[in-house]
Amino acid sequence: MHIQCPGCGASGAMDEAKIPDKGTSVSCPKCKNRFLVRRSAGASNPAVHVCPACQYGTDPHSSFQICPKCGVVVEKFLKAQERKKMLEEEKGARELGIGVTPGIPAAEKPTAVKVIGWLFIAVAALMVFSGGMGFITFTAMQQMGGGRMQFPPNAPAQFRLMAVVFEYFGIIALLQIVFGAFVIFAGVQFLKLRAWARTALETVSWLGLLYLVGFGIFWLISWTNMTGMAGPGNVQGSAQATFQVIGTVMGIVVLSVFAVPTIIMIKVLRGKPIREAVSG
Repeated sequence: MHIQCPGCGASGAMDEAKIPDKGTSVSCPKCKNRFLVRRSAGASNPAVHVCPACQYGTDPHSSFQICPKCGVVVEKFLKAQERKKMLEEEKGARELGIGVTPGIPAAEKPTAVKVIGWLFIAVAALMVFSGGMGFITFTAMQQMGGGRMQFPPNAPAQFRLMAVVFEYFGIIALLQIVFGAFVIFAGVQFLKLRAWARTALETVSWLGLLYLVGFGIFWLISWTNMTGMAGPGNVQGSAQATFQVIGTVMGIVVLSVFAVPTIIMIKVLRGKPIREAVSG
């Protein structure tokens, strides 16, 4: 809703949903005057005779708060529309170079939304960069005749899997670039409070967690096999067991460093504050 300082006339916008029933005191950032802001009349429990969503209408003398045709809750729908309008007005003002009055924000984004959105954008940008560098390197290796990794037939299954991955590394790098670009797009849309972007980033987080767990298992099995292949004259007895323990602990620590923040990210994305922030 639009508000204006009665002292100096400075104006701005405030999310009406955040104003309590008894009103709230606001300090003007220009003249420091404090004044009371209340919700507009009828905003707390609006009733209409024409649905603002599907345009279903009833007799002008009768009204409803929940549309009997489409089931939309009038109050929530009107607040969402007003919030969308405020965001569009703020965007238009910034594009025209008009500053928004500080201290009276229009539809202020939660800090968690900003942090999560920019974090995903930064990580995805690194994915795009590393994927591009990997594709360039792999292409150069192929041109020099080194685009294939060879292992003996009796090599462990993990090594043969690595050979397959290396053989199709160019395609994998391109897929990484495309995936990273999508995450960047989803992150930008999440900063714009798009509901689908929250779902997309949560799905990406789950995929990342599955990848981390799978890679952790692969690492532990590979390390155990590699250290177990040591024969006489190499690493023996307790020293061999020590190497296995060190590699296992290192794998668990590295997995935890990446998996724990991912789990926290999923929890935050599924939390009520984020869901409410993007519900409009």
